[in-house]
Amino acid sequence: MRLKPYRAFLLSTAVSLALLTGHASAHTGPVQSPVATHHTLKLGAKSLPYRAIFSETVLRDEKGEPVATLSATAYVREDIKDIATRPVTFFFNGGPGASSSPLHLSAFGPRIRTEGKDVRIVDNPNTLLDATDLVFIDPVGTGLSRTFKPDELNQFLGVNHDAAAVLHVITDWLQTNGREGAPVFIVGESYGGARLATIAGQIVDNQTPINLKGLMLISPALDFSTSGDLTQVLQLPTLAAGAWYHQKVDRQGLTLPAFMAAAQSFATQSYAPALIQGPNLAPPDLAKVAAGLSRFTGIPAKALEAAKLRIDSEDFLANLNADKNLNTGRLDMRVTAVKAPPLNTDRPAAANDPSLGLGKSNVITSPVITAYLRDELKVPVSTDYVALSLDLNFKWNWSDVRPDQKFALNTTPDLSRLMKARSDVRLLVVGGDFDLATPVWAARYAIEHGDIPLDRVRFEAWPTGHSVFNPSDDLATKVAEIRAFLH
Repeated sequence: MRLKPYRAFLLSTAVSLALLTGHASAHTGPVQSPVATHHTLKLGAKSLPYRAIFSETVLRDEKGEPVATLSATAYVREDIKDIATRPVTFFFNGGPGASSSPLHLSAFGPRIRTEGKDVRIVDNPNTLLDATDLVFIDPVGTGLSRTFKPDELNQFLGVNHDAAAVLHVITDWLQTNGREGAPVFIVGESYGGARLATIAGQIVDNQTPINLKGLMLISPALDFSTSGDLTQVLQLPTLAAGAWYHQKVDRQGLTLPAFMAAAQSFATQSYAPALIQGPNLAPPDLAKVAAGLSRFTGIPAKALEAAKLRIDSEDFLANLNADKNLNTGRLDMRVTAVKAPPLNTDRPAAANDPSLGLGKSNVITSPVITAYLRDELKVPVSTDYVALSLDLNFKWNWSDVRPDQKFALNTTPDLSRLMKARSDVRLLVVGGDFDLATPVWAARYAIEHGDIPLDRVRFEAWPTGHSVFNPSDDLATKVAEIRAFLH
């Protein structure tokens, strides 16, 4: 199955990572035993004692020999008397090829990175550790995950094998730490949404004994089969948000939510029926719909008529602020950068997204996170923490799926199967209004049309980009929403 580059390229925003570039390499040596350290977090007048645990899980080949490891960093409160009822929440990001660092150290962990040039790790007043124990998983090839046999690594770089490996980390962590009966929540961001949905299907198929209570999808990619006219319709409110933000349209006195709602109504009532008619659409109707589409996108109506009402998203981003010689971000349309030749011409256009913040290298490493793990958590570290690897992304095996998914990968049915099998599981779906990589309406459409019990689903759309939990985007309020869902 061939995917448009931006469909397969769903990496979490890296612009705020303040990272240096480098390359991952193969590592030798014994598998790391869990490393535990003790800490205290000050939350106002309260002191919250916790234990940090770094652990590795080994992936083996058919001969039982280690090929690679996944790593996890956990935080467990130490002042809880009834540990049996204490929730455990597992987190992972997407990519494929992204570490859990944005969720770990820019949102939910007990420690958080500061923003700006002088990046430090400080106490996080908005951590979820008061409400749940936290486990941040770095999939194979990311974080401090190690590769022993690079030539055999590819077998784990695929939809099903990747999900199975992460599910193994979850069940292994619960068993190793004596938390098999704990209420469990799982959070997946970006491609992590597809990973989480795939895991959901595997839990059902394998009858995995896990006390699952809730799933959280953050800016999720779920249905990779969506294309053509449906893609055009579902992206329109997000295109309108970008045009509204950069004042390329008459806002008509409307707030952002109201403007997006008007765009969605237009998409449903006028745009979709026009696209379905295709060449049979009468010229006066074509002109009328083009004029309406122009009001939401800022694209001249005549240009829309010439394009038969279709909008190429890359062209939209390239032209939205072209009058200022700026490119506009896909992961966050609020972000712009001066137009310049791509730093690396061997990558898809999506890799040059100014809101991604990539340099020439396909791998981004973080000395700041490395130092935190080494100095505070006492993890033996031999190389820098890999925050992001496009090399893994480009190697991803999109055919590593069930036979019924071979020609149209849609992971939403796996969510449906789980939520029907587990009547107490709830689902929270969060998206960013300015995220054109995974448009907020696309995820909602997939779920609302996915035969999922909607009485246990909650949708949230926030005025953010793809990474909805950036500290600069009112982190306290957004984390409070997640805390409420946990209860």
